[in-house]
Amino acid sequence: IAASYYFPANDVASSISAYIATRTKNGAGITAELYEVDTTTGSTTRTLIASSDLYIVDSINDVNHWKTLSVRTPVGASAILQAKYTYYAAIHAINVDYNATIPTSVELGGDQSTYQPDAVNFVSTDIGATWGWISNQPMIRLNTVSSTAGIKEIVQNSGVKLFQNMPNPTN
Repeated sequence: IAASYYFPANDVASSISAYIATRTKNGAGITAELYEVDTTTGSTTRTLIASSDLYIVDSINDVNHWKTLSVRTPVGASAILQAKYTYYAAIHAINVDYNATIPTSVELGGDQSTYQPDAVNFVSTDIGATWGWISNQPMIRLNTVSSTAGIKEIVQNSGVKLFQNMPNPTN
C-alpha cells in the first residue's frame, strides 16, 4: 500500500514511517519502498529507487505506534527526490498468512474520517502487479532531510502570493 507525494523542489528521502494498527499479528514482516514516477514527461511507470531492510513486526511493542524504516538505494546511497516528480512511499507486507495455525498479518492505521481524491493512494497485491487506487488515507509518511514541501517553499518556488484576510470573513 502506498501514499503519493509531489515535491516542488529537490530533496533527499531519509525514511518512511507507518502506523502499525491493533489487528497486527506477530511474525509478519514489512519493508519500506520508495517508487519514483517522472511526471514531467507524462509517464505513469513506477520505478523502485530505494527500500529498507526487512523488519519483523512485534505485535506487542509495535502495535499502536509509528514505525520508521530508513530507505537507501540499491548501492546504499541516499534517495534523491527530484523536483516536479511524483513519489510513492509504500509499505510491503511479507510472510502474511491469515490461515496459519498462528496467523500473521500487518495492518496499517488509516484516517477513517478523511477520504482522498481518486488516484492519490495506491495498493498492489503482488510485486509487479497492476496498481489500483483506494479512497481512504493510509498512515504512511515519507520523511525527508530538509523541508521542501511546506507552504513557504511552495510559495518561493511558484511565485504564488499569500495574504491574510483582514478581517476574517468567517467571524
